[in-house]
Order: sequence, then C-alpha cells, then structure tokens
Amino acid sequence: MGPYQPLNDSGLVLSNPVSAPSQCYAWQVMPDLRVISFIDHVPTAPATAAAGQDLPATHAFVGTVAPEVHLRLAGDRTQLCATPEAGLQSTSA
Repeated sequence: MGPYQPLNDSGLVLSNPVSAPSQCYAWQVMPDLRVISFIDHVPTAPATAAAGQDLPATHAFVGTVAPEVHLRLAGDRTQLCATPEAGLQSTSA
C-alpha cells in the first residue's frame, strides 16, 4: 500500500471561519467528492438574534443540514469547487 500521505500535509481539508469556529461539523465526503455536513448557526441580521444568547447577535441557531460543497483532488491537495454563502474555508495551500 505504501506510505500514508495525509491530504494537504495535515489531513485537514475544510474548516470553519475563524469568526464562527463551531458553525459546521460532522462533515462526510461522499464518493463523488460532495461534502455533506450539519450546521448549527447561520449569519442573521442583528435584530433577529435572541436576547442573552451566548453567540454574537449576528448568528442564529438553525440546527439543519448545511449547504453541500464539492471538492477537487489534485494528488494530495484539495480545493473547494463551491463555497456556501455561510462560508467554509479550504485549507489547501
């Protein structure tokens, strides 16, 4: 089988934006390189956030399936083909 080489040197393919570190989780890459995940918080207008919420007033809890993204592989490097409006970050260099 040969030596193991993690994708993008670290094995990390996607990450949440620094401003929303727990936004999406439970990512699953399908055989066709679609990525399915779950999202708890989405950006909203400040007026719609609940008072006393522990998140910034610019996010609301939704708890649903996140928009799909698609990956492209080039050797041991990955690249996002599409980025949802809510924002994920590719970790490839």
